[in-house]
Parts: sequence; C-alpha cells; structure tokens
Amino acid sequence: MDRQPYRVETTERAMKEFLALPTPMQERLNAVVNHLAVDPRPRGCVKLESFKNAFRVQVGDYRVIYVVDDEAGVVTVTKFGHRGSVYRRG
Repeated sequence: MDRQPYRVETTERAMKEFLALPTPMQERLNAVVNHLAVDPRPRGCVKLESFKNAFRVQVGDYRVIYVVDDEAGVVTVTKFGHRGSVYRRG
C-alpha cells in the first residue's frame, strides 16, 4: 500500500522570508520543500530539541525549519533563513 503524500503548508512569515532570498536559493529551497511532501524526515534532517515535532533541513548555508503533523499528514514550514540568524527569535 502506497503512503499518501503529506500536504506542505508555509506560514505567512516563512513565505516572506522565502521571497526575500535570491532566486537561485529559492529554487534550491523549493525543491527541498517539495520533497518534504514525500519524505518529511529526509536523510540529514535534524530534530529540534526544543519542540515536539520540529525539524530542520540544511540547504547550503540556509535552513528550512518545519513541523510535521503525522496524524493530519501536514508539513508546515515555519522559517527559512541563513544559518547564522535562523534560530534567533523575533
């Protein structure tokens, strides 16, 4: 039996961060985010200790922070950012 793909959503804040990035990086990040629908925990992802179901994926010097809801079949991207600033609150 095939697994149904997850639905990928992006918060409004994450979308603003995404659109502020250079186009080549947007294309790389978009490919990674689309793959999360098939595999929400790809090789190389790291579980964030401070949150129950939050993960990060590294794409060059950038990070994608997202939350997985297995019951609902939803991956919610909450943040895009450079590795030096993506973890700061605010």
